[in-house]
Amino acid sequence: MRRLTVVVLLLLVSGLVSACGQTEAPPTPLPPTEAPTSEPTPTATHTPIPAPSLTPVPRPRTVAENPADQAYLRAANAVPDLSGIEFVVNGVAVASQLNYGRATDPSGIVAGEYTLVVRAMAQRGAEVAAPLIEQPLIVNGGSLLTLVLAGTTTEPLLLVYEDHDEPLDTAESRVSLINAVSAGTQVGLMKDGTLLNAPVGFGERSEAVIVGSGANVIEIGDAGLVLATHEAELRERRDYTLIFAGHGDDLDTLAVIALARQVP
Repeated sequence: MRRLTVVVLLLLVSGLVSACGQTEAPPTPLPPTEAPTSEPTPTATHTPIPAPSLTPVPRPRTVAENPADQAYLRAANAVPDLSGIEFVVNGVAVASQLNYGRATDPSGIVAGEYTLVVRAMAQRGAEVAAPLIEQPLIVNGGSLLTLVLAGTTTEPLLLVYEDHDEPLDTAESRVSLINAVSAGTQVGLMKDGTLLNAPVGFGERSEAVIVGSGANVIEIGDAGLVLATHEAELRERRDYTLIFAGHGDDLDTLAVIALARQVP
């Protein structure tokens, strides 16, 4: 009996030792899971917008290569309340500091299409004044353009007249009249109270008349009413343009601006 008990005990001890010697198998590792990848956020790209290229305005030339393209400009200020006026053609001043009653001599320019700006000259350090007038200007070859600033300070007006060389004989002079008097009446050229041509209204130019060279007194008026006189020594083969300027409702502002040029 004792021997059976010993045998049972030995079997129990052997089972326990076998149980203790066994180790749990490690868990089977799971395959790695790839982390979700997010789509990259597109970066906004800035495409620079090219700045508009400024087309340079050609400066007017004063002497034409082809004589047929040669032309001339002259300017006058016929507005009593405006002073220090400049006439600018494509950025180039053809008249500066033009006060009332003043005019320029003809200056050369090549035939073409331009932009004319008429404005008061800016004082030193001041901003450029807004244009009184800005408009296209067409210059034809072989012509003389007379530019007259007329009207009023609130309603300025540019009068443009085109002349061409027309020959005169010896001892002859030619005279015409531009009526630039705002709110005025019709006027013509007179001599000794007699009309030499038909009267014209504001902005109009009279028919030219031929007078003898030498000392002359030219009157401006109508129906025997003389509003202004111009005394001058008229030279032969010269063309004279008299600009009657001022405000018709203020006789003290009336003035005569005399322009002259040599003709063949």
